[in-house]
Amino acid sequence: ADVEVSLFEAKLIAGKIIPAIATTTALVTGLICIELYKVIQDRPVSDFRSAFINLALPLFTFTEPVEPKKNKAIKAGKPWEWTLWDAINIKTGDITLKEFISGFETEYGVEISVISYGASMLYASFQSMKKRKPRLAMKMSELCAKVSKTEIAPGTKYLPLEVALEDEEGNDVDYPSIKFFL
Repeated sequence: ADVEVSLFEAKLIAGKIIPAIATTTALVTGLICIELYKVIQDRPVSDFRSAFINLALPLFTFTEPVEPKKNKAIKAGKPWEWTLWDAINIKTGDITLKEFISGFETEYGVEISVISYGASMLYASFQSMKKRKPRLAMKMSELCAKVSKTEIAPGTKYLPLEVALEDEEGNDVDYPSIKFFL
C-alpha cells in the first residue's frame, strides 16, 4: 500500500535513519578491526568473538565462534584433516590441464572426476574425447577464460577451482577448494 507523507514527515524519518546507519556502520567497523588485530596476531579461535548487536534495545551480546568441522581424507595414502577454512594452494605456474590432473592425482592419491571454475565445468571424466582432448592441451588460464566465456582480469593471482574426486574404490572424496596460482 502506498503511504503518503508530507515533506516534513519524510525529513523527520530520514533524520532518524541516517544517524542510525552511521552509528551502526561505525560500531561494526570497530568490532571488525578488533577481530582483524587478532587475525594478524595469529591468536587461537577461542580469543575471537562474534557480536550480536541491536542498538534499538540496546543489546550487545558476544559469543565464542565455533571451530569449523574437521573433515577426514586421505592425502597420498596418509590420513589428513581439513576444514572449510582450508584451501589447497597449487603453485606450479600456468600449466596445462593434463599436467594439472597428473600432478594432482600423483600428489594426493585420488582420481579427479570433475573440475569446475565457477559455474563452468572445465573437465569431466565422462566428457567425450572430442571435447576433452583439446582441453587437456590448454593452459589452465586459457581454459578457464574460454569455457567460462570471461576474461581473466590482469593481475589475477589465482583461479578458484572446485574438484570432484574419487578414491581407488570409486567412492567420492571431499577435499577443500583449490587455489590455482598463475
